[in-house]
Amino acid sequence: RDAVLGRITATADYGALKGVDMIVEAVFEDRKVKADATAKAQAVMPDIVFGSNTSTLPITSLAETAKDPAKFIGIHFFSPVERMGLEELQDGRP
Repeated sequence: RDAVLGRITATADYGALKGVDMIVEAVFEDRKVKADATAKAQAVMPDIVFGSNTSTLPITSLAETAKDPAKFIGIHFFSPVERMGLEELQDGRP
């Protein structure tokens, strides 16, 4: 587990995304904010698996702003995270 967590880097610097294996955004639950984060991240890394951390917005609608909806996934961490080691993944294809 520590080996995986050690490979995760949180950043608000889109330029720091160059060369990463996967992007997971965790911005405010707002379509416009998420679309902006998606566009800025994919401008740096256009051909990458992109994850959106969301619990209320439909993944298929968020994926509409992605360069490749087939590489857009939704990630929902159950709360409280420290007590529920469970997450749900969904792809962005209609």
